[in-house]
Amino acid sequence: MIVCAGSIAFDTTNTPFRRVERALGGSASYFGVSASFFTKTSLVSAVGEDFPQPEWNALSKHCDLQAVEKLKGKTFFFESTFDFDMQNRTLNKLDRGVFEKHSWAVPQSLKTPDFLFLNTHEPAFNQKVFGQVEAKMVFTDVIEYLTKTQKPFLQKFLKKTGGFILNDAEARILTGETNLIKAGKKIRLMGPEIVVVKKGEHGGLLFYDGEVFPFPAFPLEDAVDPTGAGDAFAGGFVGWLDKQKNINEKTLREACYYGTVMASFCVEAFGLDNLFSLNQAKIKVRLQEYERLSGLHP
Repeated sequence: MIVCAGSIAFDTTNTPFRRVERALGGSASYFGVSASFFTKTSLVSAVGEDFPQPEWNALSKHCDLQAVEKLKGKTFFFESTFDFDMQNRTLNKLDRGVFEKHSWAVPQSLKTPDFLFLNTHEPAFNQKVFGQVEAKMVFTDVIEYLTKTQKPFLQKFLKKTGGFILNDAEARILTGETNLIKAGKKIRLMGPEIVVVKKGEHGGLLFYDGEVFPFPAFPLEDAVDPTGAGDAFAGGFVGWLDKQKNINEKTLREACYYGTVMASFCVEAFGLDNLFSLNQAKIKVRLQEYERLSGLHP
């Protein structure tokens, strides 16, 4: 089982081609739905009184929501705009809503999971959850503005984690290195045994046991909305690892492939629509296509 702490949110996303307002999103939502295709996933989060029942029902079909508090106030809100290349994103508005008064309480039944995944929000919130859970392995990720505003706190927190997933810009900001190989190795020295640096349409780099393993992205003709792609990748990555008996080079490489496939489904539609309609047969077909196009054999 995976316990994931993060945001359940409304996202307003602007692209050069379309604007979608208040779609169900949030880091925990994307991660949890993606991971649910491989293992049981429980979310630790909060929503406001404005959170609709249909969205709650849709999310609960994939994730255990016993640790999601319903509080008086507004649900977390995030608005952003993507450039024409669909890679660079500008934060327009961030309203944490009920997050400011959320207790981050973890029920006793969720305190000893195989994996704890701490999603993209303030390290102070992560610390609250971390102190309540005894997991076999702790993974975390980050978002760019936190690497700029809370870099010292983040570096200190990384000493307690076993795995860290971030993108190329975040890796450069965190380490001060322009070369991603140097950046990844430097991050491993901060504490995490496993580091994944994502490079968007150019794939990513896995750092483990002193080695660097590159992996390609899945080629897509139509990338509609990159929102949540990194969280969907993390869900596929950690979800696959939770399904395995051991963590080693082979299972970590496989996790990268499954994470890449899950992220590819995510970006083909706005919000969680594509992940909600996904099934095991579609995942298998795309993984086979990924192997064929990339010459990989997980």
